[in-house]
Amino acid sequence: MPGLEITGAAELDVAAADRALAEEHARRQQAADLEHGEELHRLAQLQQVLSDPDLRRVWWIAQFPDRFNDLKTLAQALEGLPMPQETQDDDLRGDIRRFTDQLVTALYTPQQREVFLQALVQTLTALGHHDLTTAATLRHRPHDPGSTPA
Repeated sequence: MPGLEITGAAELDVAAADRALAEEHARRQQAADLEHGEELHRLAQLQQVLSDPDLRRVWWIAQFPDRFNDLKTLAQALEGLPMPQETQDDDLRGDIRRFTDQLVTALYTPQQREVFLQALVQTLTALGHHDLTTAATLRHRPHDPGSTPA
């Protein structure tokens, strides 16, 4: 109903043993997450080394100096191993980052940059992102006509 306002409060009591159990569970989960993250990072680095023939050779010689002849077998087994992707890059963010890099590279005159900035500000305003609009406007430094881009 219009004009009806309801307020309330809740109070939860937790036994000390239950709280301690929950905190211990959270600590264990955090430790497991850290171990998992470290393992993923280590594996990504190893994938990067093994996917690059030059780095692979150096790594193999450092790890197994007495087994240099086995390097050809390893290279054949790893043929086609892709370079690791950035873990923080989901498909959408990666696509946007690559597109933005290509776009910025293509905008090489002050006039092109001005048109792009105006379109960006209008888009952000239309979407209601006024804080981003302000940030984009503040970072804008107009060039003199005919000047070379910075």
